[in-house]
Parts: sequence; structure tokens; C-alpha cells
Amino acid sequence: TAGRPLDAEVELWEGPGHTPVKTRVWSEDGRARPFRGMVHPGGREHSVAVRNHGPLEFPAAAAVADLGPARPPPANGYEGAALHPGLVVGDSSTSSDRIQGGALRTFRVDAAVASVEVRLLSEGYPIYGAIEVLQGPNTERQVIELYSENGRDRPISYLLETPGFGCVVSVKNTWPSMEYPMTALVLP
Repeated sequence: TAGRPLDAEVELWEGPGHTPVKTRVWSEDGRARPFRGMVHPGGREHSVAVRNHGPLEFPAAAAVADLGPARPPPANGYEGAALHPGLVVGDSSTSSDRIQGGALRTFRVDAAVASVEVRLLSEGYPIYGAIEVLQGPNTERQVIELYSENGRDRPISYLLETPGFGCVVSVKNTWPSMEYPMTALVLP
């Protein structure tokens, strides 16, 4: 958007009635905090739907790109991850955490980091989650609600802008019980 709020939904479709990945995103400023996501399509025929849920006065531009032949996702989610200790620090002083259903983890982002990549994966369980970018007390700058039917075959990755000082990335497993844990990696 041209500096306006963003309220959109992105879905991966596989045939009629099968939507293995859903994402709903809200951002207070689509230019300063654009939405960039990546999902592994699973090697099947698929379509991507993008819907703007904002009012007519808040138009949004969208683009979908194929990044080449589908490769299987890394088994542990860490492959190719450049871990930089100290730039992103979680609740337990790491940049990754296993999050049980209903649990919340926060990751403090150093002011020198312009953006972070958030990777969510599981051991084959569904992923139900929410990601928030906070800056200042009780100030949500960007919110992403997501679902993936299989976090091993379809891990989800988002690139989130974190301009300025005091950014915190909050990752919540929104499944109400502990039966569907997920792993979150937050990388600068």
C-alpha cells in the first residue's frame, strides 16, 4: 500500500475445497511494513489467492512469484540459516524455540537489524499460529494469523521489516491444547 493500512488474506489452493495454507495479515503501514511470505507448495499443482479485505480507500498491490523447482524443505529448518547470536534474542536467549499449543514466545530484535525472517515448522503436525511485530508498549505494528496443514511438508516463512528501535517479534501457537507443537526460528 502507499503508506496506508493493509488488511489482506493469502491462500494456497490445491483443487476444489482443499486449502492447505491460509494467512491473514494486517499492517498499520503497508509501505513501511510490507508482507512477504514463502510457502513450500509440496510439488503439486496449486493456485494462490490474494484478497484485500480493506476498504476501497485502501488499495493494495500484490505479486506472486515462483522461485523455481520445488525442493523439499530442510528437515530441521536450520539449513541455510545464518545464526547471529545477540541480534535476535528469545525468551530463552536463543533465536529458535519449540512452542506448545497456547504458548507465546517473544524475540527481541536489535536496532541494527532492518528485517527478520520468521520460519515456522513442525514435525508433521498442523500449524495454527499468530505473529505480531510490536514496537513500543502495546503497539501492534503488524499481525499475521496463519494455518498450515502440515508443518514438515509445508513450513512457512515470512520476512518482516523491523525498522527503528525496540522491535519485538511475538510468536503464538493458537491451538488451544499442547498436542500440536511448532518450532519458530527468528533470524536477522
